[in-house]
Amino acid sequence: MDYFENRLNQCIQEVEEHFEKYRISEAMMTLYKLTWDDFCSWYLEIIKPAFEKPIDATTFEKSIEFLEKILQLLHPFMPFLSEEIWHLISERKEPIIISAYPKSQGFSPEILSKFDFSKEVVSQIRSVRKQKNISPKEPLILFTSSDRFLPEMVCKVGNLSEIKAEENVSGISFRVGTDEFVLPVNANVNIEEETQKLTSELEYLQGFLASVEKKLSNEKFTSSAPKAVIQNELNKKSDALEKISQIQSQLNQLNG
Repeated sequence: MDYFENRLNQCIQEVEEHFEKYRISEAMMTLYKLTWDDFCSWYLEIIKPAFEKPIDATTFEKSIEFLEKILQLLHPFMPFLSEEIWHLISERKEPIIISAYPKSQGFSPEILSKFDFSKEVVSQIRSVRKQKNISPKEPLILFTSSDRFLPEMVCKVGNLSEIKAEENVSGISFRVGTDEFVLPVNANVNIEEETQKLTSELEYLQGFLASVEKKLSNEKFTSSAPKAVIQNELNKKSDALEKISQIQSQLNQLNG
């Protein structure tokens, strides 16, 4: 729950800044994303109890607290609906408009970064399942040496039985940023098709790397371009080299 509490506090701070600068539409969009993307799409999925199991009291109470704060934030934009839900949550005499408006308690950029990274990992796992016709109900093992995500969240929402730090594992791989993740090969995976896909990606990256190296070898460019621009090209080269190395390793594993 820490990640959503941090996201909520970040959102409250952003909305206050938008109001101060009279950016009403930006404030509304911030709240829309908080409500629909973070709360409905991710938070409720993460706290959902196992089949035919009740939700624990602490999580339930905290979730109601989050919902009430969201309603208070939404009230200026949708007063009638937020008021209706406010009274459906519990019996109370006072209207939502006289309740204390939420204040940001601060947030951790590190936790939010891990949360966003974790969402991308889960999205990639779901994409692999869809592409390879792997049932969402089939538990998978994920191999990675990355420490930039939230393991418990990824395990639950991605339906993983385990996350291991082993390397050189055969399977379907994907990257989030420059971090590599591998799902073991099973009967549903077409080795030839995966090899073709990785080979195509490798060829693209090699062509991209060649264009970057050509630019960096141009004396006119390196002598006249700002340092920030040159550094950006160096970063592109470094990222491309790392990705090429990872793909070559994956191809070796698939065809080893």
